[in-house]
Amino acid sequence: MQISSILSTLKSSSIFKNASNESLAQLAKEFELFTFAKNKRIDYTQTDKYFFIVSQGVVKMTKTDLESGRSMALFLYHSGDMFDVLPLFDQQEHDVEFVVVKKSLLLRIEMQKMRAWIKKDAEINSAFFSYLAGEIRKLEDFSENMVFYDTKTRLVKFLLKELDTKEEKSSTLLADLTHETLAEIIGSIRCIVTTELNKLKKDGLLLKKEGKFIINDLEKLQKRYKPL
Repeated sequence: MQISSILSTLKSSSIFKNASNESLAQLAKEFELFTFAKNKRIDYTQTDKYFFIVSQGVVKMTKTDLESGRSMALFLYHSGDMFDVLPLFDQQEHDVEFVVVKKSLLLRIEMQKMRAWIKKDAEINSAFFSYLAGEIRKLEDFSENMVFYDTKTRLVKFLLKELDTKEEKSSTLLADLTHETLAEIIGSIRCIVTTELNKLKKDGLLLKKEGKFIINDLEKLQKRYKPL
């Protein structure tokens, strides 16, 4: 059962989807499958030693300023995403923290074994560089948002992006995000995010129904997405 779940996750990942069935079958044997509860912090000693792939759920990467105590969520990892890529390549410590946003099923493999597979499998090697480029672009977008847009616009942009991938204009992910986590994601503070969300709800643009957030008037919400 575990092997079947591991293979399914690998095949759905952008990194491994083009690898041969033989390679995937061998690689799957190197992975272990673990369940992590919501709000579980993944010990940094694990992310130094192991490489993770999200099978189900959501995990965030956060960076905290020790003086102010403020945190920023640099990435949200969904099904098929993986971490931590930087120490996989540079073998250096990475001063970040990984926290489970909602109950998650994660694949785990030893870093040294993953490095060996990258070296010997050309398809996997090539796919990793494309994945890295995608992660760099996300950081570029994050930096652009912080410089050019106010909190309201960053929040609306996040809502529209999250709902872009859904067949219906609703999201269960938002129901799992605390206002504090949402503030970390858009580079703000909790009280401001709470105020902006309440405005959206008061204006009838954002509804919460049966555990899902629903955009009630997409066109009107899009008008809120304006540069400073």
